[in-house]
Amino acid sequence: MLLFLPLAAFIILSLTMCRGEFCDSYEDDLITTGVNVSAIITHSDLTPYHGPVIFSIKMITCEEDVTGYHNLDQIPSNAQGEWESGETYTYSMDRTRDEIIIRFHFENTATAEVYDPEFIITYYDIEDAGNILAMEYIITLPWNS
Repeated sequence: MLLFLPLAAFIILSLTMCRGEFCDSYEDDLITTGVNVSAIITHSDLTPYHGPVIFSIKMITCEEDVTGYHNLDQIPSNAQGEWESGETYTYSMDRTRDEIIIRFHFENTATAEVYDPEFIITYYDIEDAGNILAMEYIITLPWNS
């Protein structure tokens, strides 16, 4: 057992050092942008989805720190399946491994089926976006209306 402790300590130290080097990939410019999120949501039979939309957005840094977490569950999609968050979420990135995670959550109340599409925005996605990045997602639920 005592022989394995130095080996385990070496492995943990090596992983920590690699993670630090991995996360030290900074770009020249700190980019700050606002993110507007909207979606067009349909069922698998292509009829518009009209119902509750649970939405969250957050930034996860390379070190796995979570910042700018927002959760929204009070704005349903309209009769045409269109949905907008109604907010501009501002994030700053300067590392290539930082990510903005956008997640939607839908529940089929008839079958208890759940669908959680997730979208990732990286430094390179916002590099040339300017002050506002408008993200519109096309979401098809895996069940019929």
